[in-house]
Amino acid sequence: LGAIAQPGRCFAGTGCMFTGENPGGDPIDADVSGGSTTLISPSFDLDLAAAATVQVARFFHTDEPGPDLTIELLVPIEDGSETLEAHLLERVDEQANAWLPVEYVACDVPMRAGSRLRITATDPGTGVVEAAIDSVSVHAYDDPAICGDALGGACDPTLEDSCTDGLLCCGFGPLQAG
Repeated sequence: LGAIAQPGRCFAGTGCMFTGENPGGDPIDADVSGGSTTLISPSFDLDLAAAATVQVARFFHTDEPGPDLTIELLVPIEDGSETLEAHLLERVDEQANAWLPVEYVACDVPMRAGSRLRITATDPGTGVVEAAIDSVSVHAYDDPAICGDALGGACDPTLEDSCTDGLLCCGFGPLQAG
């Protein structure tokens, strides 16, 4: 194949989540095949936060177009039911074949207790797809300044769309509900 199909080791230490383990074997064995593999975090409380960031190291490999890795913030809706709204933090559809540490800024997203992260690797075909996730942390802020375009803010005031590549940063609403 000429490219690695698995991360080889975790980003920071020995405890990460990945879609399959097949070191030294055939890359097509133990990968995401014709479906999805989903990881949902334990719940965390953002109830008193004005904004939040999510830091994560991610690995994604695909050998054909179509597969993707999505990272979403799941937030309970206010009606008291167990329904969660999904807010897209990132959709990766290009192979990286390397660990990449990233930080997502969640602004104009309801901050509620019972929030979760959902990471999904999807392969609609028969190619090789591998994904891994490590070093996940969620940071709550009591000041929404991180969502602004002033010094210390995450939004870029020089861009028409301050959240490039479709990232959730300055409020686009839920991607899906349910």
